[in-house]
Amino acid sequence: MAKAIITIGTEEDKNKKDVIVKELTLGQVFSIVQISEEEKGKSVLDIMKDKLSMVTDLKWEEAQNYTPSELKIVWEKVKEINKDFFDISAFLKLDKTVNLLLESITRTFQQSFTNTFTSSSKADTGIEKS
Repeated sequence: MAKAIITIGTEEDKNKKDVIVKELTLGQVFSIVQISEEEKGKSVLDIMKDKLSMVTDLKWEEAQNYTPSELKIVWEKVKEINKDFFDISAFLKLDKTVNLLLESITRTFQQSFTNTFTSSSKADTGIEKS
């Protein structure tokens, strides 16, 4: 199983972290592909929290401390380490399922980031942003 270590965050922000990115096993690949059937009642956020540990050692609570650009670095490494999975997904026409999941994850991160920024701005200034 291939692994890589990448560093995200900065020392200035005190959120610098080495993240281990892992290659998916066949069982994990099937688990991701079968998301729509097995986890129908779960929210995308819950699914994402469950699946994050399959490809990294980054905890969901930690991930919320990073910017989308920092998390993009993690995602790019996930795609690199799991190139065979993405190639097979495209070959088996599963890429649409994977892309839908990725779009949902991206929207969830964006929404979480926006909510965090809005809450933090309100707390810092006492003024609501419109």
